[in-house]
Amino acid sequence: MSTIESLPVTLSEQLSALHERVWLGLQEKRDFSDVCVNYSHGLDTLVGQLEVHKNVCVFAIGSWARQTVAPYSDLDLVIIGSESQAQGLLRPLWDAGLRVGHSVRTVAEVNELIRSGDLPTITSMLDARGVVGNFAPLQEIQKSLSRALSGGRSRDVADKLADERRERHRRFGDSIYLLEPNIKQGIGGLRDQSIVDWTLRICEMDSAGPSLWLTKRQKEALEESAVLFRRLQFMIRKHVGRATDLLSFENQEVIGPFVFPDAPSRPGVKQSAVAPAVEQLMKTYFRNAREVVRIQSALSDQLRHASRKMPRVRKVDHTFSLFNERLTTTEARAFEHRQADAIRLFRVAAQTQCKIHWHALEKVTESVAIGSLAQDRRAASYFLEALVDPTDRSNPSLLEQMHYCGGLSAVIPEWAPCTCRVQHDLYHRFTVDQHQLLAVAMWKQLCRGELTEKFPLASELAVKIGPSKELGLAILLHDAAKPLGKGHAERGGQMAEIVAPRLGFSAEETALTAFLIRQHLTMYHISQRRDLSDESVIKRFAGKMGSCQKLEYLYVLSVVDSAMTSPDNLSSWKLQLLSQLFQQAYGALQSSPRTFQSAEKYLLQQENIDEAERFLQVTESSFLGSTGPQLHRVYTAWHKALSSGDPQIDVWSEAETTELVVCAHDRQGLLADITGVLASNGVGVLSASTATDKSGQTSWAVDRFLLLGWPRNKMVRKRVMKEIEAAVIQKEARDFRPKRLPSNRPTVSIETKVTIDNNVSGDWTVVEIFTVDKPYVLHAICLSLSQMGFDIKKALIATEGLRVMDVFYIASHDGQKVREGHDHIAKELERTLDELS
Repeated sequence: MSTIESLPVTLSEQLSALHERVWLGLQEKRDFSDVCVNYSHGLDTLVGQLEVHKNVCVFAIGSWARQTVAPYSDLDLVIIGSESQAQGLLRPLWDAGLRVGHSVRTVAEVNELIRSGDLPTITSMLDARGVVGNFAPLQEIQKSLSRALSGGRSRDVADKLADERRERHRRFGDSIYLLEPNIKQGIGGLRDQSIVDWTLRICEMDSAGPSLWLTKRQKEALEESAVLFRRLQFMIRKHVGRATDLLSFENQEVIGPFVFPDAPSRPGVKQSAVAPAVEQLMKTYFRNAREVVRIQSALSDQLRHASRKMPRVRKVDHTFSLFNERLTTTEARAFEHRQADAIRLFRVAAQTQCKIHWHALEKVTESVAIGSLAQDRRAASYFLEALVDPTDRSNPSLLEQMHYCGGLSAVIPEWAPCTCRVQHDLYHRFTVDQHQLLAVAMWKQLCRGELTEKFPLASELAVKIGPSKELGLAILLHDAAKPLGKGHAERGGQMAEIVAPRLGFSAEETALTAFLIRQHLTMYHISQRRDLSDESVIKRFAGKMGSCQKLEYLYVLSVVDSAMTSPDNLSSWKLQLLSQLFQQAYGALQSSPRTFQSAEKYLLQQENIDEAERFLQVTESSFLGSTGPQLHRVYTAWHKALSSGDPQIDVWSEAETTELVVCAHDRQGLLADITGVLASNGVGVLSASTATDKSGQTSWAVDRFLLLGWPRNKMVRKRVMKEIEAAVIQKEARDFRPKRLPSNRPTVSIETKVTIDNNVSGDWTVVEIFTVDKPYVLHAICLSLSQMGFDIKKALIATEGLRVMDVFYIASHDGQKVREGHDHIAKELERTLDELS
């Protein structure tokens, strides 16, 4: 025990000592509830040392009042007194380094805010706790609060809390399953847990209000979530050294091994992409957040029906009934006798178009937790009906609700490992399970014709295919083998060969499902990374498909997979390439190659037929996959350049992106110079395609870019255009990189990989580069290839999150493939990219 003489003297020293005790408590893994409460008590002691006037009342609100405050948080105080008294009290706290937020009020002012229904004041006063001074004013305020919430008025406050929660969810991602969640403001986070507590307390204070209650399991789940999230909040603050609540990839890597040091590796996985401790951490996080959401849903149901004295009950069948238009069970132990009905519940919900009562969902959770349904054919049949039912418009979908209750894993145990499975890259936005469920939901939208304008071909094919169980299961399971390590497509196909027969699939149906899962990456990769004007590429892909049916199924799977990876991932550009590959392969399979009639017809209607036909004959087919207006832009630049003999540069801005088309005399380093100008002006390249006149009759090259961050200011745009013009007409490539590159450190590690292949293309050498997106990365690659003496004949540029996938078709100075020095080229490109770090 410390002596009086050894105790810190100043408030600042006391605060530092208090933080040290908190960090020590975390390190020793003490009961976290004690660590949390002791920190709040320590802050009470600090403030309690200050002298205040006998009539002044100082009370804490917010997390400090609830004794859950984390280090570096603002300490919220309400001071009943004068402004001068408040300044004298707060100045020593500010000098000590405490972040103190305060308001100076009179009792009458606080009571008036309460009577007016001011939500922040009401929730603050629910938590308010005296810290120092005369507490009589606080007691008077709390009596006023009780009166204000009586007489049935608590329902209005509860409704306001629900509205506030929905708006906050919208601002913070509108999904539990964000890979980098905010543990305070995110769905199911600390703020939501506080709302559950406030809702229960305000209704308890109102004798004429709704009577709300939680089951024992719900109370335990809520407490478990609160302790876990507060502990994570403390650990994030310790690691970062400031007030932040983002469970970023970096924080997960640091905190995971500390919270779960003994997390086991998955059997059969030599090296997981994400550490087992991090997987365990995030699974635990998502599971707890989901429980909080389910508890909120239960309270919402109770509030909705609390005012009705006589509930409306209508029997549906021997197992289910409607309670105030919510589907529930007719008997408490219904699923114990007929366990498959735990899955049938979701089919009945679809048929009746009624939401499921929270109590019934609780019963499903309890039922599937004590027994597997993997061998139950009735359960399998109900599950498949739910999987392919396009009428399910629920949000979350009924299939998602089945999953949240554990029903999906009960029917397909192989699905369970991907539940809440995180992926540490900024390309994917959601967990593995949520990504697949969202893909299924989008497929059903396509089937209903709701996305025809944005995805016309996919919608047409989805309607043609119909509610196919093979396609549905392939979409649901296409990434389910990711927890098993590398090669998830092949492993997923093997998984389907086990799961599908158990669900009643025939051998032919199983083979189709497994094929789609094994190939689910193929179509996207070829469309983005290969020259679609190369007939050998199309023939090889068509041969792999083998039939038009498989091609149609795979196209739909590729679209929903890509679109649901992250917002705006499947740009119009990428979708065009996918559609182009589909149409060319479809034609090859039918021995009657299809052309892009809609785009060509549009062009021929707009321009001189002879000149347009010449353009269509000599232009790379990668441009012919564009829609009519986009193809017309390329044609316009080409025609102007050919007619005038001068380079043409045109820009079109739409929504958040801008398209740039440059048609100029082809020369070594042209692409490097254009990308250098863009990079030096802070303009990002999302996608790009470059091509030369395939007839060899002219020396013109056409470069087409999809840009992000094009200047809005008219004068700046004009300057950038002039810089591009100057770069186009210069004779030699220039290095646009500044001596000191801007820092751009991603939170995830992306390994640079360079591969060089002479077999992909019949004419040119293909260089594939996978690396992290950095300033000047595209310019540096193009410049390096130019300086090594290579001509870039074609480039396919794609950006996915913080990862770039760039493919270059190059030729040596004599126009032939690069036959030698592949290792040297790869090392030189890797060195160039390392210099950008």
